[in-house]
Amino acid sequence: MKDQNLEKELKQMREELEQLKNKSWSERFKQKSSLFKGIVIGLSLTTFIAIAGQITLTHTFTAGNTISASEMNTNFNQIVTKINDMNKGVYVELSAVQNVTCDSTYYELIVDNVIEGDGGYNTANYTYTVSTTGLYNVTWAYDTSHTSTYIEVLINGVTSMGGVKKLNVGDTVKPRVGCSSSMGPTSSLQTTGTFFALYKVL
Repeated sequence: MKDQNLEKELKQMREELEQLKNKSWSERFKQKSSLFKGIVIGLSLTTFIAIAGQITLTHTFTAGNTISASEMNTNFNQIVTKINDMNKGVYVELSAVQNVTCDSTYYELIVDNVIEGDGGYNTANYTYTVSTTGLYNVTWAYDTSHTSTYIEVLINGVTSMGGVKKLNVGDTVKPRVGCSSSMGPTSSLQTTGTFFALYKVL
C-alpha cells in the first residue's frame, strides 16, 4: 500500500510539472509561490508563454518497485532546481508619473517599483544583470497619450529592440524612453500601464 501511495504521488508530481511547463511566466511565479512560499503573487503578464526545458529525473519507478525516501527527495530536488532556474527575470513598474521631454533624446525609464524578480534588478540605475545564461523574452509597455513615445533597451550598452534574446551571465539590460515633439513637448508616462519585464524562457 505504501508503494502504491508513493507511485500516486510521483504521478501527481509529474502531472503538476507538465502543467507548470505550459503556464505563463507569471502563472509559474504564482504557483511556485503557493507551493513553496505560501504567498500568492499577482502579475499581469498572463499572455506570455514560457518554454521550460526538459527535466530528466535520476530515479524512475515502475509498479512493484521499492521506493526509498532518498530517491524521492533526489527527484523532488531536481524539480525544484529546474523550477527555480525557470523563474529568472523581473517585472518592474513606475512608482510615479514620469514626464519625458520630447526632444528626440533618450532618457532613463524610471521603473523602480519591482513587482516580482529574482534579485538581479538594480532600482538605483534601472538595470537588470543576468545571473543565469539562457534565452530571455524582453518586453515592455507604456501608458501615455503622447503617440510619438518610444522605448528601447540597452543590452551591454548596445541598442536593442524587444523579443527573445540570448543573454549570458553578467549581461546587463536597461530600458530607456524617448519621444519626438510632433505630438507636444512632453510625454507623461502613467504608473498604471507602464512596465519593463524580462523573463527566462529556455
